[in-house]
Amino acid sequence: MKLDALYRAALVLLCLAPLGAASFAQGPAVEGVDEVQALAPPAARISAYQNDGYRLWLEDGLVRVRVDNSHLGSDFPFQPPAREATEIGVLAGTLTAHAETVYEATSKVLGWVARNVRYDLDRQASQEAIDVLTRRSGYCTGIARLTVELLRAVGIEAREVAGYVVSSQPADAGQPGPRGYHRWIEVYYPDKGWAFSDPSTSHHFVPATYLRLASNELDLSRSTEGLLLSRREGLRARDVVAAAPRHVSSRRNDDRQTAAALHLSVEGAEGGRAELRGDHAHYTASLRRGSATFLGLRPGDYSLAVELPGGRSLRRRLRLLKPIRADISMVAPLLPAPSDR
Repeated sequence: MKLDALYRAALVLLCLAPLGAASFAQGPAVEGVDEVQALAPPAARISAYQNDGYRLWLEDGLVRVRVDNSHLGSDFPFQPPAREATEIGVLAGTLTAHAETVYEATSKVLGWVARNVRYDLDRQASQEAIDVLTRRSGYCTGIARLTVELLRAVGIEAREVAGYVVSSQPADAGQPGPRGYHRWIEVYYPDKGWAFSDPSTSHHFVPATYLRLASNELDLSRSTEGLLLSRREGLRARDVVAAAPRHVSSRRNDDRQTAAALHLSVEGAEGGRAELRGDHAHYTASLRRGSATFLGLRPGDYSLAVELPGGRSLRRRLRLLKPIRADISMVAPLLPAPSDR
């Protein structure tokens, strides 16, 4: 059975939460290493695969994936062909008109799709690229197909990828992010090779929970469910990127810092809320595993307040320069000892 047929019966959520970062207008640039150990869905065929930043292999009956989200480092010049006289061709040419590299042109196309094409689980609607563009909506297959056609229209080699996104939670658990059978894309950078992107959630990379399938065929006599067994998630927000909206994470092309950023870690904190106030803006963030990241900051003086469970609090004043990434570590005060009565 083809994956597209299975998609008609499966709900795939397409909203990836910003990886522990505070709210910001532009998308986060994330760096680090993400590693997963998983059980593959028995109905699907998976074999070892590797491209730039992504490696999948089989070991002791398990699937292992390692994503290295260091800088892509592609500077191959963008030289578009003559503009196609089609709706897709005109749009693609307009989006990439001033791009200087393949990375930049790809970013512009991915960013437009992420901002303008709405996820819609209508399995009866055509998922052909032109129909998705006309409606400005589609599910993962249609969104991937439109993105591939836009890239190909300006001479960038790209292809659809059939895959499975593993999770430790059931599909109805209410957690954001794709799960189950899914489709994303792979883009070719002539000086770096192939690299994955999910147009709706992650640009120039995909998280390690994405398992590439070796075939579209499924054996429906066997279970179609996979399972995330363990994950070492080291992806952290470092900067913002102008091309992506705030719900999309991106892999940077180089190590240039474009805006001030602040990473906060509070030792001994299980939860809590951080508030950053400055002359130009007011930011809030929930602590995740004792840390939070504020991105896209302007230079200036700020006051930082951290409210922790049990009425504990921390305060600090700081000055940020641009461009700079500042790291602040704090220690959570102990809860008062219970009084004897």
